[in-house]
Amino acid sequence: MSNNLRLGVELPGEDLLRAIVEGNHLVTRYLKQINPAYLFIGGERSTTLKGVSPNPGIVAGWLSRKLTQTGFVMAASFQRDHPFNIARRVASFDHISQGRTGVAISAQDPAQALGINAQSSWTTAPLDAHAVADGMLAIRKLWRTWPRETLSADPAISAQAVVRYAHHQGVFPTSGPLNSPTTLQGEPLLFWRVPTSPYREEQRQCVAEADAVIVDFSDLETFTHWATPQLDAARQHDEPIQLHVRLPLNALKQDNLNLLDQHPDVTALVIYASSDALPDLVDHMVTIPRLRALTSYSASASSLREVLGITRHAEPNLQDNAPAFAAKNPEPA
Repeated sequence: MSNNLRLGVELPGEDLLRAIVEGNHLVTRYLKQINPAYLFIGGERSTTLKGVSPNPGIVAGWLSRKLTQTGFVMAASFQRDHPFNIARRVASFDHISQGRTGVAISAQDPAQALGINAQSSWTTAPLDAHAVADGMLAIRKLWRTWPRETLSADPAISAQAVVRYAHHQGVFPTSGPLNSPTTLQGEPLLFWRVPTSPYREEQRQCVAEADAVIVDFSDLETFTHWATPQLDAARQHDEPIQLHVRLPLNALKQDNLNLLDQHPDVTALVIYASSDALPDLVDHMVTIPRLRALTSYSASASSLREVLGITRHAEPNLQDNAPAFAAKNPEPA
């Protein structure tokens, strides 16, 4: 963990929904004082669901008007949503939030299971790690189909930009193009929500497809040992995969912070707590200088990608894919 470590906060969706319905602005005031790099919404959906879990995108839409400097990472799953739907919705929110958006993909979502268990409503194939990695790749391809440069007022720039098909063939085949151009930060950030151990061989591709992974503190050592080949390979390509560690507020102790400080792969700490415990977290920000230092961001960083220091993946490159629209014929001389 370096001086560039960032802080994320996860709150239960039910708490956030209650704050919206009741007009409770204390939650957003506390979050402004904490100043996390991002708020993780819908994290409860990767566990056995208890209570209500509202749509993370709707919650983020309301909060983004109040928290204009905070990033938003929204949970999603392919159980109900096709990669095209997720790609379109998240890219649209990235435009609205001016490049402050990410999505965390998990294998299953009890809030959207619809009684089909470990399957998706979009394919007869099992919703296993291979399918999750395939859906993540499909999302990234779709995000790259429509370059925002096509909208430039400068003909010299717009003429060089081409809208292309995604041509994704796999568990979730999709042609595209997406009906949303690339965003201020190029594309939203793509997270993988790491399940609890033990891990399986096919899950390695989920790591490789991600910009960052969110892993529970209790699984940190097991995961980093298992994922070493993927983490090392990404670093060799100058596209390091960030490791964000999820820690309950009641475990926010100096010993645990020291352990994370000494860990070479940890790049963010995600503290999860109920909204009622936010005053305690504010107190920790005052009394623990190391924790407060996690929210010292560069003044020039405007997008979530810049705040977290995440490199945009070079692949997939759609340059050889067919254009979605025929080029306009030149006017006759």
